[in-house]
Amino acid sequence: FFGTQRGKVTIGVKACNVKSWKMDTTTGTSTIQAVVPKGLQKGMTYDLKVINAVGSDAEIFTAS
Repeated sequence: FFGTQRGKVTIGVKACNVKSWKMDTTTGTSTIQAVVPKGLQKGMTYDLKVINAVGSDAEIFTAS
């Protein structure tokens, strides 16, 4: 449940270019498509954060 208002996505301290932000208002099923920023080291882990008016959440992202 990301909400319908587009927010920000970051990996580490780098902002991602958000291409799509969708949520089905009936089911709450959400999809975000974002471009992974250049310069991340392969095999390293980073915090992937999603932030908008609804709130924020973070997961671990491993660069490949």
